[in-house]
Amino acid sequence: MSAPPDNAEPEVSGKIVQTLRHELSAAQERIRHLEAVQEQILSSRSWRLTAPLRAARSLLGAAPAIDALDTDPLGLNGGGDEPEWNSAIPLDFPHSMRASSPDEAKKTNEVCNILQVDWTMQGLVPDALLYRSSPTNALGVTLYHGHERSPPRIAFLGSLELASELAFDAAVVVLSESGWEKELSAHEYDLLLVEPALHVGGVWRGAMTANGRERSVIEHLLTSAHERGIPRVLWYRATASDVATFGWLAKHVEAAYAVDAQTAAALREHSGFETRLLAPAIQPALHNQFRTWEQLDVTSLAHRVLFDGWLDLQEGAGEDPLVQHFKLSDRLLVAESEWEFGGTRLSDAAQFERNALGCLSPMSKAALAKMVGAELYRHSSLVPEWRQQTMMLRSIASGAMVAHSGTVKPSWGGLPLCGPTPEVVGEIERLLLDPLQRARAQHKAFREIFSHHCIADRLNQVSREMGLGVVFGRRPPSVVCILVTMRPQLLAQCLDRFRNDRYQFKELVVVLHGNEMSLKDARALVKPGERISIYKFGKEVSLGSCLNFAAAQSDAEYWAKIDDDDLYGPDYLSDIFLHHRAVDFPIGGKTAAFTYSEASDEILWDERHSATRSRQLRRGGSDERVHIAGGTLVGKRSILLNELPFSEARRRGSDSDLVRRYNSAGYPFVSFDYFNFALYRSDRPGFHTWDADMRELARRARAVGSGADIENMVFI
Repeated sequence: MSAPPDNAEPEVSGKIVQTLRHELSAAQERIRHLEAVQEQILSSRSWRLTAPLRAARSLLGAAPAIDALDTDPLGLNGGGDEPEWNSAIPLDFPHSMRASSPDEAKKTNEVCNILQVDWTMQGLVPDALLYRSSPTNALGVTLYHGHERSPPRIAFLGSLELASELAFDAAVVVLSESGWEKELSAHEYDLLLVEPALHVGGVWRGAMTANGRERSVIEHLLTSAHERGIPRVLWYRATASDVATFGWLAKHVEAAYAVDAQTAAALREHSGFETRLLAPAIQPALHNQFRTWEQLDVTSLAHRVLFDGWLDLQEGAGEDPLVQHFKLSDRLLVAESEWEFGGTRLSDAAQFERNALGCLSPMSKAALAKMVGAELYRHSSLVPEWRQQTMMLRSIASGAMVAHSGTVKPSWGGLPLCGPTPEVVGEIERLLLDPLQRARAQHKAFREIFSHHCIADRLNQVSREMGLGVVFGRRPPSVVCILVTMRPQLLAQCLDRFRNDRYQFKELVVVLHGNEMSLKDARALVKPGERISIYKFGKEVSLGSCLNFAAAQSDAEYWAKIDDDDLYGPDYLSDIFLHHRAVDFPIGGKTAAFTYSEASDEILWDERHSATRSRQLRRGGSDERVHIAGGTLVGKRSILLNELPFSEARRRGSDSDLVRRYNSAGYPFVSFDYFNFALYRSDRPGFHTWDADMRELARRARAVGSGADIENMVFI
């Protein structure tokens, strides 16, 4: 027998450590579960009422009660007058987010609703989408959820789901069956967009099919649009197998697009016309990483793994190794967001009843993706591949780790995880146990998706390729970075940091605060053509006055306060304004998750602040807490100058005072991701204007690297 390789022992040891960590995490989760059950039992009325009887029975020497010898000593399966809660949903899951227990749900054939979490999206999405009761109300009216004064206008025929997504980037009129002629003549449209659909909001039934009774009406509509000079576009969001049903539409448009290469080839062959690729995409205003206060509070789901496909369990999904692994570890949750089923159908997959979440609305699914640790996918006969890609994009954009049990393309920033089952399981387990590495993986995928795979990106592709000259969605805003410094020795490195930032639409205004450096010497550091201006005021002028003055020297849409003694990565501004694609924020900032300690040469990472204070939307006027670093404040310049400037009377605490006054005025606040920024703590006494308690920070944070690791650990 040949000798094992030299690295065999470390490799085996690493796997053992990984397994032990997983077992420890599972045990800790079980302890928390049992403690919650015990607390529930001890506080119940039946337990208190029977306490004297149990005590007397014990004093008389009776044997232990039968139920005390049971394998369920804490009554996990219910008992007394407490409702049964035999579910993988954590017991501490808020009652306000439960519609019913699984046992209650399976007693009725009504739509199976176990969770009720769509309301937690309030503030993240328009109320019109959150509480819309009748989708047919959307037909024939203009839908627009954006913030542009004169947005592009689209005439649309297709699903109301896509219409709602488009309506953040354009004013959309979903043409009605009875009034489309009047609706086409009522506005000037930049294009007519058609998506194949069997019916639209309960009408147009079968009209888009090749043999539909009302096909002639669709043909008349398309001809009328052409006569009016409206460019016609087909976004064929359907499968290649449906080409015989919907493919005729390609002959009646100026441009046809399909969601994947296979479908594009099939449509091209069927119609004889050129078909281009327009891949699945997300609407960032609906699917993003920002979380509301209620969602942040549900920490018990952070180690749960979601599988969205209850009906797929009947198609073999229950035997999928990934699904089986997390079912056995009691972390699997199974939902259904694409279809509906009655509660009595829970018994169709009785072995998964404990894991059931029931049916999810689109908003509930988006909310849940912000709370669970990971989500599993597999090839499905019930969900087309392009549709599943859309679902994965949405989940990743919302912050969930995503894995696929098969081989899939494409991937976005390294997600979904796929490959041999043991490797995928090991990677999911590793990331669930290491929240920092999980956040890094999520952030890379977020950047990829928000940079290239949004609905506006697809619309702008169409505009370019058809020569429409129309720009859809939010344009990247201009920003003026404002820097007030009392340390002239730091100015050169601050200018270099600004130059290295990859965001294009930026400028810098510097105010020298004091008399330690000449204005002439400072301006000599600026290179010709740079959008950098430098001014000077004495110390008698307050910090707030300097900041307000700096912001007033620009016409940029946003201002961004930067400090001279903190660390900013090259994607600092770029990432912030990728978030702008999701939320038109009046003010925001980053939580101080990373701190670099010069004394110990350590990068300290504060896990608590990272988990509970980042990627947060705080509603204006609420008592929802937020924790951000003053050197990361970003806001709309018009509000700062015209409504709520920095206080010019305060000598300290200008940042926190501004955030407090914005909240009192009813403005929401967003806390971005925590990458590309770190507090810098020098070991020199008196170096900082604000001295943090490093002992307290070291107590609650953990070291994740040295100064040499900042580029790879913080600046990702």
